[in-house]
Amino acid sequence: MTKKNVLLSSIVLSCLVTGTASGQSLGLDRPIGIASQQTCSATDMAIAFNGWIYSACRSGEAVIIKVSKDRGLSWQPFAKLSTPGLSFDSPAIVASGHDEQSLGIFVAGIARNHKDKTQTIFVRRYQAATGDLLGESLHRTVNGELIACDLAGGQIPGETGLQESISLLYALSSGDSRQLLQQSSADGGMSFSAPHTVTLSKGYFRNIAISYGRSDRASAGRYFMAWDEYIHPKAAWGKVYTARNTSGVASGTTAPVQLDAADPQMAGKVRRPVIAVSTTRDNDSASCTAVCLAEYDRGNGATAIAGFTNARAHFTAFWKTATVADAGAQPVIAFDPVHQQFAVSYYQKDKQALHLLRAGYKHAGTWKEISSNYADFAVQDNPAAGIAVDPQYGQAAFIWNTGISNDVNFDAEYNLAPATPNVIEARRDQQGNVVSWTAGSAEDNGLIGLERSVDGQHFQSLANVHQKGSPFQNEFRDFAPARGVNYYRLKLAQGRYSAVAAVFADQQAVSQLKLFPNPVINKLTIATPGADAGASVTVLDATGKACLTREATGAQTMIDLQQLPAGNYIIRYHSASGDRFEKISKINR
Repeated sequence: MTKKNVLLSSIVLSCLVTGTASGQSLGLDRPIGIASQQTCSATDMAIAFNGWIYSACRSGEAVIIKVSKDRGLSWQPFAKLSTPGLSFDSPAIVASGHDEQSLGIFVAGIARNHKDKTQTIFVRRYQAATGDLLGESLHRTVNGELIACDLAGGQIPGETGLQESISLLYALSSGDSRQLLQQSSADGGMSFSAPHTVTLSKGYFRNIAISYGRSDRASAGRYFMAWDEYIHPKAAWGKVYTARNTSGVASGTTAPVQLDAADPQMAGKVRRPVIAVSTTRDNDSASCTAVCLAEYDRGNGATAIAGFTNARAHFTAFWKTATVADAGAQPVIAFDPVHQQFAVSYYQKDKQALHLLRAGYKHAGTWKEISSNYADFAVQDNPAAGIAVDPQYGQAAFIWNTGISNDVNFDAEYNLAPATPNVIEARRDQQGNVVSWTAGSAEDNGLIGLERSVDGQHFQSLANVHQKGSPFQNEFRDFAPARGVNYYRLKLAQGRYSAVAAVFADQQAVSQLKLFPNPVINKLTIATPGADAGASVTVLDATGKACLTREATGAQTMIDLQQLPAGNYIIRYHSASGDRFEKISKINR
């Protein structure tokens, strides 16, 4: 991204409005726009560090990938996997990297050759900003039938800090034997290890899943897998197993554990497992928490969502079993590293609804319903939903098959209902502070209140603005801002407010500062490329007072905020080339 020098600069924060109340729809469904004559299926989604969303779905014999760089408001073509004589199946997608230069999109899948009947498992790497294909990191033609694959990524501890990792899990049938195989990359997806066998079986695999997890005090992170197994190809119900790498991401795996065996009424009556694992934070056992969900046969055609939870996932097989939902199917799960909680979606056929649940990583057996249906229209029989969490804001996003228009729909916690803003920003120019926001999908104009604060806590009314509905960008100019930090928010209906945008009006800056995580608990990492002599990082409180200062070192500078109370702060990076600013939020555990 090109940096531009400006005379007066600001901290520009893209803040998203939180989800609606329990039992409400999160927002308006937005068609991704596949534009295909074929029914869409097998959806997957990934969200990059900067909020760019990538969707993948199978359409006929092709896989179509689209991207949204405005958090789901609009979608553009990204890539298409389509070759005469080949059919593509089982797409899985992962975003890797923490700056736009290194951001890569990895797509795994199965290519079937109609002529010679060969089958190939592959992982393709794309440049995230342009969609250019950079090559195939993995390409393996097998003897037998490829059944399914899944892809996961994570940051592994290395000699120079955290490094990007990618891992591929796939199922292969050959003769009278079935194999579950794993191949991992410890160099950001550039190359993959040789395949190793997770399990061998005389039974039949159908659904597989993989997720990365680690904790602060445990050893290096590893991948956790889940799969189902059936006694014959047409069996409706089977068993669900899990395993994990024994040490690092490229190590062998533990012996499989049959999760449903712990409950005699459930044993052999489960299918379609999905898995997610917590990252970074230690739970009470100094480990990470793993959660596996699966469909459970209640009899007479009724299905429930079974949950298997292990709060000591790094070390032992202490799995606990519970029912997450009494009626439901097709669960999907993701971990939210911002709020350290799990987000779950599932389909309820009798109500034709898609639910959203959440549970904390320390209490993953206690689920709270956030939305009883985030879909605006009745959901057809096979939505095949995908879920991902925005790593900047900890808000869940979803895609699913519409079933009636050969398209895929998108919704998210930050994509609100009509006449409410989706995004609010504040910036400084030569005439004052400019506050802007994108309205929700309202067709009419609506009056909305704008409030201002100098401390981020006590707000006063600034103006009432007649906002334009979607897709218009609304704007208000504050010609007389207060000195220092100005905070702005929008007053919504029913006593609700938007997120807060802040602008530092009295400083000059070169560009925004890149840092993570945000919100932060204790340790904050600031990107300080080429830090010259005398460069420093300062933490300012809401009034502009310096709380602490540290010398900037190397490409990244880590600063410990443990001594500071929870609240909003400004990070100032000072160097010979000028100052850069960014706002952060510090939260308690």
